[in-house]
Amino acid sequence: MEDNDGFDIIIGNPPYVTSRNMDDETISLLKNWEVSSTGHPDLYIPFFQLGIENLNTTGILGFITVNTFFKSVNGRALRRYFATNGFDLKIIDFGGEQVFKSRSTYTCICFITKNENGYISYLKSSSKELGIINENMYSKILYNEVNNLDGWHLNTLNVVSIIKKIENTGRPLGEIYNYRTGIATLRNNIYKFTPVKVRDNYYELIQDDISYLIEREICREIINSNKLKNTEQLQTLREMIIFPYNMIEGKAKVINEELFRINYPYCYQYLLVNKSELAKRDKGNRKYEEWFAYGRNQSLEIEENFKLFFLTYVQVFIL
Repeated sequence: MEDNDGFDIIIGNPPYVTSRNMDDETISLLKNWEVSSTGHPDLYIPFFQLGIENLNTTGILGFITVNTFFKSVNGRALRRYFATNGFDLKIIDFGGEQVFKSRSTYTCICFITKNENGYISYLKSSSKELGIINENMYSKILYNEVNNLDGWHLNTLNVVSIIKKIENTGRPLGEIYNYRTGIATLRNNIYKFTPVKVRDNYYELIQDDISYLIEREICREIINSNKLKNTEQLQTLREMIIFPYNMIEGKAKVINEELFRINYPYCYQYLLVNKSELAKRDKGNRKYEEWFAYGRNQSLEIEENFKLFFLTYVQVFIL
């Protein structure tokens, strides 16, 4: 390496570890890398910068890694890093194929050199077709044609052109309506349930072969649209979720613990049984407003009665 100012070839499969599964020291060290400066970092992201900086001028980096950096918030800085440097970036995207059968991950292969060609070579393929790929099959997408902030739309040139036309037509949805990207309790197995029985003012649920009553007033209906395939399933996929919040002028405020204990004693007792498990969220390092509050506050401030479902995209409350 000392003789040629870097490695000729670097290959790898960087670790996929979200920030909530990292210790404080690791999260602190990630701040040393430019590409980890946006969103909640994932451990695989700085490996791109680390690898590229250790290549020699003609070297090549080859990674198989998750493809979330195309559009994720924590991939913004990485996308900007690629675009600013104009690296020769070649991507073979496996799309929805789970190449690693024991892991629910969606992957791609990236080949990178320091040549400043100013574009991305993109191909969507299956793992079975790797042996027949040739250079003519890639779409060439200029870095100045993609959006580093909102995410890269990588596809054939024809599809990219259509997407650009759509995005430049009319007003963005966010300027017209408020929309949410799903709740985050960080312990859905505790908060979400399908009642085994419905009584006058209570739902009954079973956890570890033990029956619990939950006051109906503290619950909301919820649908996970990631599982939604047709309108008929709007009924069959409905679940209940414990919602320990008061809605005040459209704002969600967690219920005071003493009032919760008095007004919803059955639900309070159920959550108390699960208190030690709830305390494990964020590795026990986060102090919540109340110990039974959701892990994140996103998507709680909902007051409209009508909902628009985007399949495999958003999880919403039905109030």
